[in-house]
Amino acid sequence: MLVNYEYYKIFYYVAKYQNFTRAAVELDNNQPNISRSVKNLENTLGCVLFSRTSRGVKLTPEGETLYSHIVPAILQIEAGEKELLMQKELKSGIVSIGTTETALSEVLLPVLDTFHKKFPDIRIRINNSTTPAAMNALKSGSVDFAVVTSPVEYDDEFEIVNIKDFNDVPVCGKEMAFLKEKIIGIGELKEHPLISLSKGSSAYDFYSKIFAENGLKYAPDTEVATADLILPLVKNNLGIGFLPKNLVESDLESGEIFKLNLKEKISSRQICIAENKNVSLGVAASELKNMLLDYSHRIVCGAGSYAGSRYATCDA
Repeated sequence: MLVNYEYYKIFYYVAKYQNFTRAAVELDNNQPNISRSVKNLENTLGCVLFSRTSRGVKLTPEGETLYSHIVPAILQIEAGEKELLMQKELKSGIVSIGTTETALSEVLLPVLDTFHKKFPDIRIRINNSTTPAAMNALKSGSVDFAVVTSPVEYDDEFEIVNIKDFNDVPVCGKEMAFLKEKIIGIGELKEHPLISLSKGSSAYDFYSKIFAENGLKYAPDTEVATADLILPLVKNNLGIGFLPKNLVESDLESGEIFKLNLKEKISSRQICIAENKNVSLGVAASELKNMLLDYSHRIVCGAGSYAGSRYATCDA
């Protein structure tokens, strides 16, 4: 660019209002500086851009040519500045999240509710899938960050923060209710149909490892794409499924399903926030991530219901 952008901006406003003084007011400048800038622009371009009239100035043919190109450029720049300001003030923008069904139910939904009420103009895109798929979406840049369930395989480009522990429990439907009175081992589960998330999900890998540690092969009879499909299948007596305890408490209390008592202890799993270290989060995505971290803090501290506060403290 041969000319300082500021000269073009001043030229635009003088041409728009056909008056040096009015342009100076709009630009919070003074008339001599405006006149000097236009003169410098004319000297640089080697042509006269304005001719004086009794009421101000008007564009010369050369000025008309330049103005026709300057107008869309200035409008685009100003629109970009306005959009950035709105995003900074969280009055505009999009947050894209990759997540799993369990993470969505356990932590995302209450935080999204608060976030949406606080920033109603921010659009939210949720890509609900398995942990590996969510991590691939993060790697490709199609989501800002991911909220997933362990185990999580990742490399050095990702930062992983655990925000909540949860426990799965084995549950069955009414036709298998006789099992709830027994203490059974994982090996005995093989004698009954099993329902699981599909191969390639973090849950499938988790239970494959547990079964392998007990000398068994994990071979579920029914595989589903998302965790929310397991519960209706259990209720309809298609088999035994492992589900987060918090998500099935009401169904256990109502007697629609029954918890089985295992000899072996199933270790806790984690819900994690995954972020690409090499990509800076936008203002809206960063705000939502911070709200998730605060929600996690309140869970650890036992600070009660969530209302978006960042000031809870504890000794945990």
